[in-house]
Amino acid sequence: MFREETILKRLVQKEKPTFRALAQNCLKLSFWETLSEDQRTQVLQEVSADIEALSLQLTQQRLSYKANVEDLENLQTTETSLQKQILDIQAQIENLISEFNCEKSQRANFLEYEEKAAQVNKLPTTQELQQDIETIDLEIQQVQESIKHKQFKLGQIQNMTHVMVSSLHQLLDLSNTHF
Repeated sequence: MFREETILKRLVQKEKPTFRALAQNCLKLSFWETLSEDQRTQVLQEVSADIEALSLQLTQQRLSYKANVEDLENLQTTETSLQKQILDIQAQIENLISEFNCEKSQRANFLEYEEKAAQVNKLPTTQELQQDIETIDLEIQQVQESIKHKQFKLGQIQNMTHVMVSSLHQLLDLSNTHF
């Protein structure tokens, strides 16, 4: 009952569990012989609550890590898609220019020439397409910056998770040696 109340109080107060609180409670265990039965029970419950709270925090960080990995994958997919669109637009530009030149040189008939010219005039101008390409290039740069930022955050979370897991293992080893 005490452990659930402690965890709930911490969650309500948005208090993050700390290794310091766990270490202090573990330090109390070194005075085991001098503690009364109630005090021993309370200290064990506090240690257990601290470990459980840290475990919950670790689980939350794992979920955050997983979400960041998924975001990174989505950003990479978006980047690939944007790059493909750029290549497709460039190919379309080249094909349209080639088609126009072939039709222009092959058709002497003024009406056919006008028809093809009208079709070409319906297409976006080279400047408009160039602006589209520049816009897509900017988007790719933003996606790449976002990917770098996410990778940096991901590295930080991995480091924090590693430190927490190592510390938890050390504390568990320490608590196992005292019992």
